Amino acid sequence: MASELVEQWLEKSKDDYISATVLMEKVVPPQIEIACYHCQQCAEKALKAFCVFKGEEVQRTHNLIVLCQQCISLDSDFSALIADCARLTPYSVQTRYPNNIEILESEAKSALVLSKRVYDFVESKMVQKY
Repeated sequence: MASELVEQWLEKSKDDYISATVLMEKVVPPQIEIACYHCQQCAEKALKAFCVFKGEEVQRTHNLIVLCQQCISLDSDFSALIADCARLTPYSVQTRYPNNIEILESEAKSALVLSKRVYDFVESKMVQKY
């Protein structure tokens, strides 16, 4: 059952990455804010997948730093992702509601790279079959 849940978390993570990519590359004009939200979601769900993979309870938080710290407690290599998580975390809320923030297209493109890096890193850590 745990392996099925890990697979579900990873699939949702991948779906968010695909959504972000489409919103940036196939929609005119690019939908920057919602793409950044999906980048944050991609990273969040990947980190949660790793926690499930390790038999841990999934924390109910959108804070990627908190999730990354949980992953660090399971595997110190995750410390390499803490800066990426810090950059992506604000997109969980700020991008979903009317506000006065401005996200540049270059920042959104960077968010795509960061979220893919988190996803790929998590996937590489799951060397066993889940």
